[in-house]
Amino acid sequence: MARRCGISSLRTGGGLGFFRAAHFEATGLVVHAFSTRQGGVSPAPFDSLNLGMSSGEKEANVKKNREILTRAFGFSSRALVTARQIHGDDILVIDSASPEGFAGAPCDAMVTDRPGVAVAVLTADCLPLLLLDPVHRTVAAVHLGWKGTALNLCGKTVGLLRERFGARPECLLAAVGPSIGPCCYEVDESLRSSFTLEEHRWDHWARPSGSGRWKLDLQRANIDLMTDSGILEGNIVWFDICTRCREDLFFSYRRDGEMTGRQMAFIMLK
Repeated sequence: MARRCGISSLRTGGGLGFFRAAHFEATGLVVHAFSTRQGGVSPAPFDSLNLGMSSGEKEANVKKNREILTRAFGFSSRALVTARQIHGDDILVIDSASPEGFAGAPCDAMVTDRPGVAVAVLTADCLPLLLLDPVHRTVAAVHLGWKGTALNLCGKTVGLLRERFGARPECLLAAVGPSIGPCCYEVDESLRSSFTLEEHRWDHWARPSGSGRWKLDLQRANIDLMTDSGILEGNIVWFDICTRCREDLFFSYRRDGEMTGRQMAFIMLK
């Protein structure tokens, strides 16, 4: 079974609160983390470690927050690359040791085998997924809302790792970061109609919550899709913490609307 982690896994360092996957750390190959909203310079309603450039906050504050984050983990903010997330299934391969030219590309997953390049996704309820191939030394960061889940972006990312980098799915390690939980993620019929692929198991991933409405479990859905793609469930760690419930730790679009910040999930080969 996937290893479930809760709020007791919260760590602190450099004035920040964050989460890390122990099985990633055990390899000694990567620097990675799932950030919280704690430890930055942003004023309300973005207080305080807002890492999202498109959130409506002053760019200077976000840049300072990114510098605080990267400095705490021992690398330069210039090594950090984020995409223009579009809720699709495009995957960007970063094949250069100089990632600046890739920043802002439209995609929802990034893959690299270049040491010193930190691929990152930004979330405020969506599910952040980090992948590591410790054999071929390749990493990925994936942004999964309901659209990315319905498109099986996590499975497609595993497929790219296999086809382009020679990864064996059973050797991959995965970490699923905090996201909105099934306690709070209510969806309607129009969304349900998007889950039409053969591998979808709507009745396993969602429970009825009223006429034409369901509570959707993004974590369970993506864990199932990863195991379908060949990742061993024992190689998956998931942080079972709802971003909407924990206002003290996380930004949440569902809770706060457009005027909210973004947390970050990043991974970098040493």
